[in-house]
Amino acid sequence: MYNPFEYFRDDLLLEIGKITLLRANLNFQLLGLADHLLATRPGDQGIANLLTDSTDTAALLKKLIALGQVRKVTLHATSVLEKVLAEHAADFQIAAQVASSAWTFLGGAKDPWYGNFKGQTIKEGNLTPQWESFTVGQLGALRERIAAAVDQINIIRAPFLLAGAIGRVAAKPKKTRGRAK
Repeated sequence: MYNPFEYFRDDLLLEIGKITLLRANLNFQLLGLADHLLATRPGDQGIANLLTDSTDTAALLKKLIALGQVRKVTLHATSVLEKVLAEHAADFQIAAQVASSAWTFLGGAKDPWYGNFKGQTIKEGNLTPQWESFTVGQLGALRERIAAAVDQINIIRAPFLLAGAIGRVAAKPKKTRGRAK
């Protein structure tokens, strides 16, 4: 049986782990912001998990942008999300692939490169695996770009939280004063 730890250096495994963690944390934060916008009472937390797939970062961003517009989140905050989506959609797709695909050692002694499985094609009647080549340095650059996207989103959390709070206050039933006649 093939033991991947014989071929994968610790720096590769660390970068894959960091990318996976950043991606998962970002998706969790996006779902949390959506929860703030959707919740109308204390028991509604987690409703965004029920309404959407939490694995596609770009799809989560698109849905959060739409929710933000409907719930009247500031234009600046939704435009930041649109900018993050435009600039990092490809990075989010690669990060998902990095986190959930098989890896192999492709070559190189001093600066090795590794392959991330992309599927199989038929060549000359044989199934041939297709690998996207990465170095540890490329994965580190991807991690830094995703971290920059997370930082941009963290800056605009307050307008989403405020819009959610306003929505919950508006949804509360109004109490009448005086006696019922």
